[in-house]
Amino acid sequence: MSAPHNHDRDPLPGGQNPVLTGSDEAADPDDTEDDGPDVTVVVELTVTETVSYEFRSEVEVPACVAADQHELHDYLADNEDLWLDDLDPTGRTSDLCINERSLDQVELAA
Repeated sequence: MSAPHNHDRDPLPGGQNPVLTGSDEAADPDDTEDDGPDVTVVVELTVTETVSYEFRSEVEVPACVAADQHELHDYLADNEDLWLDDLDPTGRTSDLCINERSLDQVELAA
C-alpha cells in the first residue's frame, strides 16, 4: 500500500505543504482522538532562557569599592565591561545552569 500524496492535502499557513509520516489506516486503533496523520514541518522557534554563570574574573576596582561587598556588586553591575569578556556564553569556562526555559513563539518556516 502506498502512502498518500501531499498534493491531496491543503497547504499549511504560509503555503507550506505538510510531509506525511504515516497513513490514516496505520493509526493506532486505541487512539480515541482522530487528529489525522502526523506531518513533519520546519518551524522557527523563539526561546527565552534564564541562565546563571559562575566564573572567575580578575578586575581592577577602586580600593574603597573592594572593601565593601555591596559596593563591589553595584560597581561591577554598572561596569560590565570590566568582566563581560571573561563570561563564556557556551559555559566551557564556567559553571552554567539553565534556571528556566520558555517557548515564546513558533512559526512555520517560509
